[in-house]
Amino acid sequence: MADASPRPRARHDYLVGLALLLLVVLLWTGSNFLTNSLLTSGWDKPFAVTYANTSSFALYMVPFACALRRKASRGRGRSRRSDAGVVPSWATKLGFSLPLQRRDERRDEEERLIAGGRGLRAASPDISRRPSSIDGRRPLTAITPLVATPHAAQLAPLTVRETAILAAQFTLVWVLANYCLNASLALTSVASSTTLSSASGFFTLALGSLTGVERFSPAKLVAVCVSFVGVALVTHADAVGARAINAPLGDACALASAFFYALYVTLLKLRIQSEDRVSMPLFFGFVGLFNIFTLWPVALILSATGVEPLELPPDSATWAGVAVNMAITFVSDFAYLLSMLKTAPLVATVGLSLTIPLAVVIDVIRGTHSGGWRADLGSAAVLLSFVAIGWDDSRVDDVQAQ
Repeated sequence: MADASPRPRARHDYLVGLALLLLVVLLWTGSNFLTNSLLTSGWDKPFAVTYANTSSFALYMVPFACALRRKASRGRGRSRRSDAGVVPSWATKLGFSLPLQRRDERRDEEERLIAGGRGLRAASPDISRRPSSIDGRRPLTAITPLVATPHAAQLAPLTVRETAILAAQFTLVWVLANYCLNASLALTSVASSTTLSSASGFFTLALGSLTGVERFSPAKLVAVCVSFVGVALVTHADAVGARAINAPLGDACALASAFFYALYVTLLKLRIQSEDRVSMPLFFGFVGLFNIFTLWPVALILSATGVEPLELPPDSATWAGVAVNMAITFVSDFAYLLSMLKTAPLVATVGLSLTIPLAVVIDVIRGTHSGGWRADLGSAAVLLSFVAIGWDDSRVDDVQAQ
């Protein structure tokens, strides 16, 4: 957790980070309600909404394109050191820097660092404060491999080509996670969908333990059990007292979203050992591009099978809603990156858990909340587990940093 008495500048950054975090909470909760409104007002197109939102990630490629253009304008005669200054330091901290260094040079450099006794973290000195994941709607999970590898080649940051390949491999899983979330928002209350899709800790711990990439701890097990109880309470409450379109199916879609996100996290750990090795803006920029150019046939298949007939938004209000949702997706994720840099991963995790009670309160105000006190208790249990998992991961990271 951040220092309780930071220096004036650090304190200012911390307060700015908290303000950004509050903005992200409001934007993500608003996005869920906007999606719910879009999908329940006559334009029931969860895949179309998912396709549009994920496509907005392609905008992350703009800074990289600008950096390449500036580098090209400087000419090829400049030294590698001057090339490194093409990207501003603040952008580098956010991950907006192209891995232009050749792989053999990186390997030689990292081998020298490790041979000099500077350890595993010395191979990536600027990474420790960089956010590991854009999507903070679920609890962050520890991504340090259980068995540290001494091979420098495995520690090297991924090249642009390797990042593109990784994005191609994960685009479908990412889209499935978000499609299931949007489908749930069309079928059940926003509070239930937000709560259940945030309960990915159970799946992450199970899949991670099976594959050997998740660090098991008693605290995490207790948190997951509490989360499971909360999920059971919410789904039972929705089944007996829901006023939504199809609450049981919506709850199932939300849980499927949690599973696919856990699968994404687990496979990412297996593939690269640590998310810190990849520029997440570049990764998601490629995800957006692959989404645009490769997943449009899915829309044709869904239309041909009658699952989701092709149909443009019927009026300007719906068009505006789709555009605003895309903007929220892009802006909020970037704000989340900034907030994590200025605060701490645990603060961001705990802060984003506020989306659960906020969704419950707004649902109650709107008169769309389902399930009564059982659903409220279940949401509180998931909220508690969300915070506990973030605390446990932060504690483990602090111990490993010592």
